[in-house]
Amino acid sequence: MSEINVSIIGVTGYTGLELLRILVQHPAVKLQHLVSHSHTGKKISEVWPHLSGICDLTLSDAPLEQLVRESDLIFLALPHGESQKMTPDLMRAAKESSAKIIDLAGDFRLQDLELFERFYGMQHTYPQGVPLFAYGFLEWQKKKVASANYVANPGCFALTS
Repeated sequence: MSEINVSIIGVTGYTGLELLRILVQHPAVKLQHLVSHSHTGKKISEVWPHLSGICDLTLSDAPLEQLVRESDLIFLALPHGESQKMTPDLMRAAKESSAKIIDLAGDFRLQDLELFERFYGMQHTYPQGVPLFAYGFLEWQKKKVASANYVANPGCFALTS
């Protein structure tokens, strides 16, 4: 099994920490960058002591170009509304690489922008990026998701209903 270089943007929040918990146990994952704008320079185990000895990587604020260059897969574990702000620059940087992006927030789940505005209470700042994301759960839409460069994760409610 070959290694996959993975970076997580927004690792110190709940979703990022849960993702990290899963990824540190995966034998094919090599964590490249754990990005946190509010805790840059600290070890993740300083911010979350329960990770001491499990993951002691230093939190970075690496430029998007570096993340893309050094990652095969980039997870966005940001609050709703934040992914769409950085995605245009991230996608531009990713165009020259094979890096894939998975957004764990709701920013690219809904193709209908009126529904997005109604459910999330905000206008989408990158509407032209919405159709570029494949919405789907791997177990249900394996071909669609596996072949996509950009994936909008369905989220907990869609997966449990």
